[in-house]
Amino acid sequence: MNKTRFNFWGAGLSLAAGLAFSLSAYAAGSPDDFARGCSAGKGNDCFKLGEAYLRGSGAPRDFAKARSAFEKGCSLNDGAGCNGMGIVSENGLGGAKNMSQAASYYQKACDLNFAIGCVNIGNNYEDGSGVGKDFGKAFQYFEKACNMNEKQGCRHVGRLYKNGIGRTADIKTARKYFEKACSLGDFGGCRNLGKIHEEGSGTPKDMAKAVSYYEQGCTLNDGESCLRGGNIVFTGNGIKKDLRKAGQLYSKACDLDNARGCSNFGAMLYKGDGMKQNYGQAMKALEKGCNLKDGMGCRFLGVCYALGNGTSKNLKKGHDLYDRACSLNDGIGCGNAGYDLAKGVLGSKDYAGAKKYFEKGCQLKSGESCKNLGVLYEFGYGVSQDLGRARDLYQQSCSLGEQDSCRELQKLGK
Repeated sequence: MNKTRFNFWGAGLSLAAGLAFSLSAYAAGSPDDFARGCSAGKGNDCFKLGEAYLRGSGAPRDFAKARSAFEKGCSLNDGAGCNGMGIVSENGLGGAKNMSQAASYYQKACDLNFAIGCVNIGNNYEDGSGVGKDFGKAFQYFEKACNMNEKQGCRHVGRLYKNGIGRTADIKTARKYFEKACSLGDFGGCRNLGKIHEEGSGTPKDMAKAVSYYEQGCTLNDGESCLRGGNIVFTGNGIKKDLRKAGQLYSKACDLDNARGCSNFGAMLYKGDGMKQNYGQAMKALEKGCNLKDGMGCRFLGVCYALGNGTSKNLKKGHDLYDRACSLNDGIGCGNAGYDLAKGVLGSKDYAGAKKYFEKGCQLKSGESCKNLGVLYEFGYGVSQDLGRARDLYQQSCSLGEQDSCRELQKLGK
């Protein structure tokens, strides 16, 4: 579930990123102006003062002062101030962490018709954070937020209907709420609409509509939407294949730190799919994908080093990247690492080590790994010869699309 607790206006505060704030519209004025207004009993100025201290904008960051300003704003019935108090209470900023207190402040914010407060108290009831878990109340508050045109509230109502949480699943109604969320600029709403049309959930599959919604989500800076749209136009699944558009979508996904987007974009640059082949740029994208823990990116980067494409040939570095790919559950990476050991690419042959890589790769449905494991058993390389086991592995590999394994089966006799 997409959490929205750390929200003032609807754009998030990410504690994991070192309390980096991203507000869509920060109030004009100085902390001194807000302090004077707050002293004069203007609740929203108290909120703005608290926000300035929380952000460290125009004044040194001071959580205690932020809490004090939010508390006064809330006492003056400013919904944004109450929501701010919920945030600092939930996260222990400027005082002790207190989930039940946070929930009560979010509740008051919602009662004062501050829409994000409704989203946040809805999250509390769905999770049972600071209040008893109650899906009915969660729905009630998400719906209230949506009725106030808060995009995240609409997305959450759609999600509850889609997944049948606290009510009977109703994909048609879910779609209506996702449509409203998307129209209000919520990338999650757009992405969910893309999934519905891609998967044919409660409606016939329509890849053109799916791509359209994914592109909207991508425009709203959702890397996952960029990736999904790119995947459809890259494969041409139910729609005209468009490598140029795929490259553009993967490129933006990568810019948005989507790991697989980087790997896919790097692979296209490496192969020259729909664009000019460029090993150097491919390596940059693949390295980013690998650093973001996508095994495919590590594997393709390993190929660059193993073959010396875009860099000096370095078999050891290539193998290390295959190993990392395998650790990230990239089956083909496991197969590549095993091949290095079985062939003695780095020195002496190591069939026992190769077997471990091939076994994991085969478990991850890499047909090449299953085939190579079958070779070890067929000829007794590092294992006791076992033709029955070899046949089983070739059969598994064949079913995964490895034609060489299909031919080996014929040779061994099914």
